[in-house]
Amino acid sequence: MPRVSSTAAGLLLLLCILMACDQSPSDPPRFVCPASSQCTQACCEQVLVPAGSFVMGSDESEHEAPPPAFFGGLRSFGVQGPAHEVQLDAYCIDRYEVTVERYEACAQSGVCDPGGSECSYMPREGEYQTRVNHYPRECDNRGHLCPTFPVNCKSYTQAQSYCSWIGRRLCTEAEWERAASGPGPSKRAHPWGDAPPNADLLNALEHGPGHLMPVDSYPDGVSAEGVHNLAGNVYEWVADAYAPYRVGARPSRNPTGPRTGALRIGRGACFLSESGFKSADRTTFDPDFNWGCVGIRCCSTPEPAAAIGRAQP
Repeated sequence: MPRVSSTAAGLLLLLCILMACDQSPSDPPRFVCPASSQCTQACCEQVLVPAGSFVMGSDESEHEAPPPAFFGGLRSFGVQGPAHEVQLDAYCIDRYEVTVERYEACAQSGVCDPGGSECSYMPREGEYQTRVNHYPRECDNRGHLCPTFPVNCKSYTQAQSYCSWIGRRLCTEAEWERAASGPGPSKRAHPWGDAPPNADLLNALEHGPGHLMPVDSYPDGVSAEGVHNLAGNVYEWVADAYAPYRVGARPSRNPTGPRTGALRIGRGACFLSESGFKSADRTTFDPDFNWGCVGIRCCSTPEPAAAIGRAQP
């Protein structure tokens, strides 16, 4: 076999790199997640989810189930089926849940409502108590001592306001489920895969410490694109009003759910949940529900990388 000189090998490597970076006019543009001048704290970055189709929903459960008694404003576990194909354009999703520090910056600006710092919960049926934010002892029940914990006790409107303030938006239910279930027709049962929940993968009632954890916890439980805590820690509001899926003959493209509805949807379950961890699980809430299990995650629309480069000085 003839030997290749180091010079020739270097030229060959350079040629391969140039070919890989070349983009013909017919290729789709390459996207990046837009930066936000309002989101400069830790844990602000987003993950780009490429365009494509996936199977949304599940045929495993077709019936609504009553919620646990202590879940207050939670109305029901929504109908998950039927499973159906959905096509999504590329989008960006927060790698982490919105933190105490991030939300506080919005509150200090005068845009976000700081209310909801005290969250009622019912450890036993018929006995409501108040516990501030469900933080661990070292936080002394004060969020500023644990700035990278997820903000919680926020209603649907508060979540909307925060995401809008930083130039983002609430994720659609389809976007959230695609991030949790991974690409293609062979979806993950849970964000991390098909393995059953355990203490290394998520913060939940049977597997966690009984309080919130930092948003970058549980690296073994990340999604296919590296998104943290899509199951456990806090529920996350999505933009859609709740309704059973309406499935047509063609795959739905960028679905947004019904225009109106009395109930909103939380995804991913929380640190006091016994179920709801699967990628297809749906939970319905009153929109003003602001219990300690409910937090925020935002999405945004990506921009072509070339446009970002031209915008820079």
